[in-house]
Amino acid sequence: MPTSPLRGLTIAFLLLAESFATLKHLEPFDEVHAAQLLLEVLALGLTGTILKEREKRDSSDNLSGVETNKEVQRAVAEVVEHIPKLGPWAEKVRLLPTPNRQQCFTEPFNELLLSCGRAHAVKLSFRVLEWMEALTIPKNSFTYEAIGVNVVKRITRLKKVWDLPQAPEDNACPEVVFAGRSNVGKSSLECRGQSTESAARVVLVDPYSTGAMLAPELDLRGYAVIALWTKECGENRGHLPQAAEGFPEKFLAEVDEQDTLEATAFALRAAGGQEPQEPLAVICGGETGVKIADALSEHMGLRGNTTTGMPNRRDKQVQQDAVQAFGLRSVRSVCGRQWSEVQDFAETEVLPMIVKPVESAGSDGVKLCNSLAEVEEHFQLLMTSQRKCGAQGAAVLLQEYLKGTEYIVDHVSRDGVHKTTMVWVYDRRPANGAGFVCFGQQCVLPDSPVAQQLIAYTRGCLDALRITDGATHTEVMMTETGPCLVEVNSRCHGAAGSWMPLARAMTGYTQVDACVDAFLDAEAFHRLPEVPPPFQAAGQVSMLVSYHEGQVEATQFQKVRELQSVVFLEENLLAGHRVEKTIDLFSLVGMCVLVHSDPDVLANDLDSIRQMEHNGSLFVLAN
Repeated sequence: MPTSPLRGLTIAFLLLAESFATLKHLEPFDEVHAAQLLLEVLALGLTGTILKEREKRDSSDNLSGVETNKEVQRAVAEVVEHIPKLGPWAEKVRLLPTPNRQQCFTEPFNELLLSCGRAHAVKLSFRVLEWMEALTIPKNSFTYEAIGVNVVKRITRLKKVWDLPQAPEDNACPEVVFAGRSNVGKSSLECRGQSTESAARVVLVDPYSTGAMLAPELDLRGYAVIALWTKECGENRGHLPQAAEGFPEKFLAEVDEQDTLEATAFALRAAGGQEPQEPLAVICGGETGVKIADALSEHMGLRGNTTTGMPNRRDKQVQQDAVQAFGLRSVRSVCGRQWSEVQDFAETEVLPMIVKPVESAGSDGVKLCNSLAEVEEHFQLLMTSQRKCGAQGAAVLLQEYLKGTEYIVDHVSRDGVHKTTMVWVYDRRPANGAGFVCFGQQCVLPDSPVAQQLIAYTRGCLDALRITDGATHTEVMMTETGPCLVEVNSRCHGAAGSWMPLARAMTGYTQVDACVDAFLDAEAFHRLPEVPPPFQAAGQVSMLVSYHEGQVEATQFQKVRELQSVVFLEENLLAGHRVEKTIDLFSLVGMCVLVHSDPDVLANDLDSIRQMEHNGSLFVLAN
């Protein structure tokens, strides 16, 4: 961006060798401009000090001896002292629209990260990154370059590997700095030193919704990402959340599923225009990718879940049969493609009854039917309709209606070891004629009795389905007689990753991070706790529901963004588009994350959101 007046002011002070003196003149500015000026001052002040010290020594190397230079260390101390001043201004910065936050703050933060790198101030650089996260500042390729180039000073490939007892003395070992989260291992560091073309490759199968959030995490660790789009993906193709920064543009290649596994594997090896290269992993992104991810990883000899005896673990009837055979509580159900195949069950099962596609996601096509006629009508509808996450003509499932509270139990697995990343409880209610509209979800304490019972049951279900590797998102109903499986989804928790900021605030990591660990970083996976640690914050996810329909003239999501506890908002509705009444996850108009230390503030903000939904003030409809 062009040099701003704020940067011009900072440069003027820098030329007078008084850059940090600019900090005395922040009072006249509003919160946003004061925060921007603070970052400009700290970045240019630190860099300016290094440049001056280099000139004194008549040296072209501005890094040599910088750690012991008194003037540079004084400048580092200035940054440490003054960067917490961002705190009182953080709320105003977060309320800015995303493009404004990027335009005003991404470059100053990048400059400050680079300055920290020039000063070899590694700990400070991570503190700067924490502030970037706290202010929800979008990152770009220069952010990652600042981390990878200025924090990782040198990567040396050893020609010899020693056993630990024979390792050289400390003074003979090269210094290594991990750039990234604390549980990123050596394999990720090695990848950061490679270009995209030569970097190790990872395939994401149908990377939409939260599956797309795996892409920037892999990119951050230095892997080249290939998107594989399956034939079943349909209209979900290309539906990447805004938070998947840099994608789809940064995909090394986008490949369509071929007619055979052999042809698909060949296309993936040849993707990217370079020499054919084997991918390191094939990871499922969206629900439609489960079958191909399993089959392809097995075909290519990569980490994944076997298809032996489990050719389609996405099939909900297969899931229930496997869980029952494993000796666990399962739901009474029947599956069929013709009404005659399910009629006896329908006529004898107690009403109400659940009717849903055998392969679906996001409550797609799920209906609570209160009469036999309604059961048959919905069965026929599903058999003649193309579902969002299933194939044409797929079977339909009739199930007993489980009474109780529905929970989500998220896991990541490696070599059959299952680690719980979060337990959630759904807030599902009837709305707009649908019986299971999701209004939100809350985190459940992992040491609570209900969580412990759910975790033990869920891990049994994963074993029953022969799930050994990757992420799973399991829905379980806690009934009067104990937990009972609703369904297992062999991929990350959905909802476009809207829950990720909350999970990170609560535990310090997310299922997305841990999924990458499970496939590509054994050391990091082993360091993950068996269950989430004690929560570090309080909050919840709230879905935005529409009770109205029509053509949208304008949206008014800023009203939600301005609420005190809202730290993240995903908008699913644009002006000029039509809004429908919400009946499932696909028809939600948005999702937000609320985090606050005061539960009363949280409750008041939730009440405000529910009121906006009912009176339709989240958008303006055409007359």
